[in-house]
Amino acid sequence: MKKFNVSFPYFLEYPIKVVVNRLGLLGLFGWVFQKFGKRWIRPNNIVVSERIVELPNVYAFLGKYSRVGDSILEIGHVNSSLALELANLGYQVTAIDIRDYPFSHRNLRNLKSDFLTYDFGTARFSWIISVSAIEHLGYNRRYGGDREGDQDLDQSAFEKISKLLMPGGWFILTVPYAAQGGKHWFKVYTRDTIEALLDRCFGIEAKKYYFRNDNQWFETANPDQDPQSPTNGVAIFLLRSLVNNAL
Repeated sequence: MKKFNVSFPYFLEYPIKVVVNRLGLLGLFGWVFQKFGKRWIRPNNIVVSERIVELPNVYAFLGKYSRVGDSILEIGHVNSSLALELANLGYQVTAIDIRDYPFSHRNLRNLKSDFLTYDFGTARFSWIISVSAIEHLGYNRRYGGDREGDQDLDQSAFEKISKLLMPGGWFILTVPYAAQGGKHWFKVYTRDTIEALLDRCFGIEAKKYYFRNDNQWFETANPDQDPQSPTNGVAIFLLRSLVNNAL
């Protein structure tokens, strides 16, 4: 029998994939995906998510202001390859999530815990990154946690983040936003509500607002273009801490 080998995208998508070397249910799934996937998928099944603008901006900020070897904390990393990518690039990465993360690297420390309750001791970081994670605090039953609907936990998170930064440290934040706030399965921000929260703890060095239209993303400075749905808008901030008190 010809050697069996199939692959298909892992749930984090590119650049990670699943490789199966023997026939079985998973191998059969991979074979079907390779054989028929492209035939079944139609253009209207493909959605370009906010990651298309979030991650390039993260790397642009890091490329401009960071040094290889800087310490980085990523909050809520399990649905992303970012922590692993940064570790491979030589940064010293700590990443925290309430869920298991299946990847390891000598430059990566995985913490399975709630960011708000975890004691980091004396650790401080040059960079803290949160990519579409803060809005889920208080809504974490969806991810195996025990909290639901406490919409003030983001403020507690920002206060803790500001104290975990080294003097002169940086915070990169991305959150969904819309023209009107409201309840969703995550917290929904407007330009005014998110900037008012951030002004309490950080200096806003850069801010960018993007909206999705016809599966394409565009930056906008015009509030009249703010999306009605938070799934079609993302706000990206580069921030610096204003306080560096002990926790």
